Amino acid sequence: MSALLVAGCLLLPVGRAQAPDRRADLDTAIRAHQGLSGILASEALLRAADRGVQVRVIVDDLMNDAPARMLLALAAHPNVAIRIYNPVMTVGTPWYRRLFNILTAFRSVNQRMHDKTLIIEGELAITGGRNMADEYFDYDYAYDFRDRDALVMGAVVSNMAESF
Repeated sequence: MSALLVAGCLLLPVGRAQAPDRRADLDTAIRAHQGLSGILASEALLRAADRGVQVRVIVDDLMNDAPARMLLALAAHPNVAIRIYNPVMTVGTPWYRRLFNILTAFRSVNQRMHDKTLIIEGELAITGGRNMADEYFDYDYAYDFRDRDALVMGAVVSNMAESF
């Protein structure tokens, strides 16, 4: 096994300096860019992309606090594809349009993707309840959430990858 997968979003090296070799797919409901966990996960995915790994990321628009310029910079990498689920609130949407969307189409705005999955090489996945935010990884001094994750292997992983 080339990587230890933690909480469905962080890649930590085990046995080798880097992992994976071909593909990494991440979908996450909350991506907190200011916290250490978001920075570490982004760095791990960017390093993988620099090595030639195809990285695909889906983030929920409503709870994503990454600035549009940060997502656009990551998406500019030839090996990174970022998709925004239900992009009506933050990415590229001016504040007055966001307010209009909330007032006129709250049901549509509130359609959220709450998945938390990391799939490596299409063969191994971790899924569970953790969002990509410091309070889920013991990096927050005020909060320490204890969600659970499951390691998934076998044929079901290819079914999970179809969401990308």
